[in-house]
Order: sequence, then structure tokens, then C-alpha cells
Amino acid sequence: MSHRQNVGEDRFYTKNSFSKSVYQNKTKSPMKSESVSVIIPAYNASAYLGQAIESVLAQTYQNFEIIVVDDGSTDETPQIIERFGKAVQSIHQSNQGLSGARNTGIRNSNTEIIALLDADDLWEPEFLESMMDLLQKNPHAAGVYSGFQYIDATGRILGKPSLKVVHPDDFYQSLLTGGNWLVPSAVVLRKSHVYEVGLFDEEIGPVADTDLWEKLSRTGLLMGIPKALVQYRRHGSNMSNDPERMVTAAYRLTEKKFGPADGDLSSWPKKKVVAYSHHYKSASVRYLSAGNIKKSADYLRKLAAVSLDHLFSMDVWRALARAHVPDEYQFDSSFELKWNKVQGDVEGVLKELDQEKIKPSGIRDEYARIKASAYLALADEAGRAGKMRQAYKWLRVASGSYSRLWLARPFWGTVARSLYYKTSST
Repeated sequence: MSHRQNVGEDRFYTKNSFSKSVYQNKTKSPMKSESVSVIIPAYNASAYLGQAIESVLAQTYQNFEIIVVDDGSTDETPQIIERFGKAVQSIHQSNQGLSGARNTGIRNSNTEIIALLDADDLWEPEFLESMMDLLQKNPHAAGVYSGFQYIDATGRILGKPSLKVVHPDDFYQSLLTGGNWLVPSAVVLRKSHVYEVGLFDEEIGPVADTDLWEKLSRTGLLMGIPKALVQYRRHGSNMSNDPERMVTAAYRLTEKKFGPADGDLSSWPKKKVVAYSHHYKSASVRYLSAGNIKKSADYLRKLAAVSLDHLFSMDVWRALARAHVPDEYQFDSSFELKWNKVQGDVEGVLKELDQEKIKPSGIRDEYARIKASAYLALADEAGRAGKMRQAYKWLRVASGSYSRLWLARPFWGTVARSLYYKTSST
């Protein structure tokens, strides 16, 4: 799963801000003890699996079965499972990948309610109780979710928690334009809805969860609570650390839903333009985060071909400026940017775009305006970081690179924010 996203345009909600039609029962009532199937896929997971199972056994809500799907492990995973005896139902299969293991667990479950837990993640003790309370108050919901907190390999807290909750009516559009912010371990689903949309797609690899959330959001409500009830572990073997794999999988998902990125662009429906624009932007950020400036620029060219206006957007350039920020610190405003890297990355991408022999005419004609947007983003990030001298420098560079910038709202917005940052820091 990819957690990089543009969160600025999404609406955020607390539980009490949903309409009465969504939260019909606000009064506390005794919870019916409906059973839950906890599905834990495990492939060479011996380092963390025991902790994950223990976090389930420690739940305040105790009506559950635990199904661990050993997906062809070659380490001590089977021995870890055996240690828990009858508390855990074990299924062993040849390696079929994460989605295949999840689907096996779902097919072998004995309940209507499915809770997903990855073998390297942990639940807070009240996770199941909170999720079941929300589900039972909303019987038409396809599923529910909570926020999460990043932890490292040793369990140390990283950054600030992700508490994002989106109104059910906006859920699909939020995924389409902003990317996936959910982690599977924070999601509890009704199995009937999962079967209705076809389980996890085993052909699209690490973005199968995004695909499932999108499909479910169109068949029933997906509702969340802004509480960090899950600990999501970051370590060297997370799939999201491989940009080539993630970008390829994301393209397959976009192609699956909207068709290939070919043909006459003027005939593309709006949703296809939006989807591919988000894909190319995300790919550019992901490659820049991995230090590949050339591929980052290549995807900006693809973005320009679909929608040149996106390259005038400060949102794109702010995302690129923050590309080196780890996922676990994207929600932490106190994270200190490596300012030399921020400037080097943005200027490196601009230089790559400026190569006459490989840039399309659309970028060549509007390159000054694109540079101005990039420099404004640098000024804005410098102001946020308290580097006011740098902020003023990039405001001057931006205004000097594009003569009509003085007439643009983003310029004056950046100036106003810079003054605010200066005032608030003194």
C-alpha cells in the first residue's frame, strides 16, 4: 500500500460531524457479541507474528476466531503458530502472495465479520470493541476503519498518527484523487459485501487493498473513527519501499478501471483524466523519494500530457519538495526537512524537464510558469520550516521567473503565509 497522498484537498470529519442518517444510534447500548474472524496472512513472519497474535488475544472484545494463513513460509513461522495451540486456526499453503493469503483466510472463515491484521502490525486492546460498536450501530455499512500509528521494527513510535476520516459519500473520490490512506490492519468488513465485489484481486499485487476499498465504497458505506487503534510497522521489507513495484501495480489498477493511457486525450472521460493525473503525480513523487530524478521528471511529462494545469499547481511541487519525508512523518508538522535536499530535488527535476530534446511542446511553452510554481512551493516550505531568509529568496526568484506572477493568487497566498509564519515564529 502507498500512503503518500495529497491530503490538503480532502475533508476531515469527526464522528459527530456525520449526518444523522449515517449515525442513527448515538446512545450507548449493550453490544451484541457477534463473532469476528481475524485473518492474519503470514509469509516468513516469525519476527513479528507472535506479537500480532498476542495483540488479538488481549482484546477487550473476546468473541473471535484467529485464522493464520501460512503462505509458504520457509522460516520459523509454523513453529510460532504452533506455540498458540488451539487459540489459532492454521492454514498452510504454497506461496500465493498477500492477496491470495487474505482470500484463503476469508474463504475459510466462519463468521460474517472479517477483521484484517497483517503479521507485523498490532492492535490496541480496544480496537475490536470500537469497530464492532460502530458496525452494530450502522447495519448497512460495508465496513469500518480506524486511524493508525506508525512504529518501527522495535515497536518505537514514529511521527504523528494518521487520524484521517472521510465522509462515506466522498470516500471513492478521495481515493481517486488523493490516494489510499488506509492500512488493512485498521479495517473490519462484512464478508457478504466482500464477496459481492469479488474479494482481493490477486493480479494487481500491492494495490489490491486500494482496489477493494474503492469497490466496497460503491456498494455500501465505509465509515471511520479518528482514533489511532492500530500500530502499523515500518521496516526494511515493506512492499512500499520498492518504487518500481508500487508504480507498476498502481498503473495496472488504473488501467483495469479506466482502460490504457492511449488514444485521443480529448475523448477521455473526466474520471480517467483525474485517475491518470493522480497516478503520474504519485509516481513522480515516489521515484523522487527513491532518489531517481530522471524517472520523476519522466512521470511529470506524462502528467503534463494528460493535464498541463497540474504542473502549475503548487500542490504537485509541494509534494515533490516533501518527497524525501518518510511516510511515517507525513503527518508530523514538526519533522525537520533536509533543506539542501529539498532544494536540490526540486531544482534537479526542473533541470531535467528543461532538456529541450525530450520535453513536449506544452512544457516548453509554459516552462517559466511551471518554474514559478515550483519556486513558490519552495518558498512555502521554507516558511513552514521557519527559514524566512530562504522563503523570501524563493519568492524573489519565483517573481523574477514569470512576469505575470504578480497577478496570480498563489503568489499572494504564499506571501501571506510567509508573513504569518514569520509572525508566529517570533
